[in-house]
Amino acid sequence: MYSSRLAFFLALLLLVFGNTYGQSDPGSDLTLVNAFPNLSFNQPLLLTHAGDSSDRVFVVEKPGFIHVFDNNEDVTSTQLFLDISDKILPPGHRDLGETGLLSLAFHPDYGSNGLLYISYVDENLVSIVSELQISDDPNVADKESERILLSMQQPQRNHNGGHIAFGLDGYLYIAFGDGFSESSRDGIDSGDPLGHGQNLETWFSSMLRIDINNQQDDLEYSIPSDNPFVGNQEGWLEEIYAYGFRNPWRFSFDREEGTLWLADVGDKKAEEVNHIKSGDNYGWSLKEASHCFEDVPCDTTLWVDLTDPVFEYLRDVGESVTGGYVYRGTTFPELQGTYIFGDFDFGTVWALSAADDSTFISKTLIPDAGFISSFGEDEAGEIYIVDFGGDIWTFEEPSRTSVEVPPDIPGPFTLIQNYPNPFSRATQLLFDVSEPGTFTLQIYDVTGRTVRTITKLYSTSGQYSIEWDGQDDSGKDVASGIYMSVLEAGSYQASQKMVLAR
Repeated sequence: MYSSRLAFFLALLLLVFGNTYGQSDPGSDLTLVNAFPNLSFNQPLLLTHAGDSSDRVFVVEKPGFIHVFDNNEDVTSTQLFLDISDKILPPGHRDLGETGLLSLAFHPDYGSNGLLYISYVDENLVSIVSELQISDDPNVADKESERILLSMQQPQRNHNGGHIAFGLDGYLYIAFGDGFSESSRDGIDSGDPLGHGQNLETWFSSMLRIDINNQQDDLEYSIPSDNPFVGNQEGWLEEIYAYGFRNPWRFSFDREEGTLWLADVGDKKAEEVNHIKSGDNYGWSLKEASHCFEDVPCDTTLWVDLTDPVFEYLRDVGESVTGGYVYRGTTFPELQGTYIFGDFDFGTVWALSAADDSTFISKTLIPDAGFISSFGEDEAGEIYIVDFGGDIWTFEEPSRTSVEVPPDIPGPFTLIQNYPNPFSRATQLLFDVSEPGTFTLQIYDVTGRTVRTITKLYSTSGQYSIEWDGQDDSGKDVASGIYMSVLEAGSYQASQKMVLAR
């Protein structure tokens, strides 16, 4: 488990981000509020419901736990619904990478049959999708009832995908990434060295669609007869419904229209949101979103049968898209029918709406919602934001909140996104101050250790620029990874994430 020092640092990050959660973008009338202020989770990756009219919610934690509790903001405790932590990491190991317990889905008839499905990457780097039965206690799954439906060996701990969900057709959909393997030793996450993106003889880079209510041949499931590659003579795997994905991170079905939305994490140029249709090829790694992929020759004559995303954004806007849901709740009528999604690295939450049949327009709802590992949807169709730091957030009208600014600090100031980000040698840290005061800018690593105190300024108003050369206070180069810069003045703090990639 993670150290108390890391837990303290995550708490610090949440305190820092708390100064921005209450601020709404000029294009949005919404703010965020902690949906369950008495609860905190360990690396949460998903919030979902059982569809059994119980109004319970379930939170999946990456290290192998699922918690269940009543959908009530006053709830003070959770019930441990499932613990498979013993399957996730071998003894003595700590680094999960992008593995762990990744997803949970309940059978469409869960209320009568008590069947649920989980997706995880085990200690041997095997992706597993399995079925479990609820126990006599409706708040505890029967761990011993596990029936493995399918499994696939992963080459390493990233680009594993692993989300699962049921479509309106009753079939189970499963998404896998390309299983990127560091064939070179430069540590740069780039390309498709194993050639999985366009390979229909593997489940990598694909969306699968299976029937878990029936079995055929020696399978633990059957393959729907209308899957696009059923009966092919080329050796293509018949479970595949769509392909050409790099690292799909969360997909969902519009509960009213059935449209399948999928967010695919980009490489160097763009993040993308897709409408998934049977048999379509979404292009990786012939292209990245609607762009040429720069690490391979760009032969656009190969693009004839490739499907472009319905929306994309460049890497200066965000660096790791997190898929969400089409809003079908009732609390915020202005969001009705819009697709809510976000970016893990930048923390931005957007609403995507159709301008016409082929064009979508985005609107920023929240400029910084923390580390958005996932979104969640309850039985009523209300949407939640899952913060990897430990909290679950939901939307609130700004008129319901009031923000008090401490009187003993300088006036408002802004920490501007550093540039470049990611960076390899140095990056510029910018901030605007509106009143004189004492300002301290510090760099922290993910363990909460202070890496560098850049400067302490007794400033006049204006914009300041400070370069961080990727070194600690002793002048030594620090390792690649995610760092936090925290600007402090009195009790006020502002923060941002930075990525160092040497």
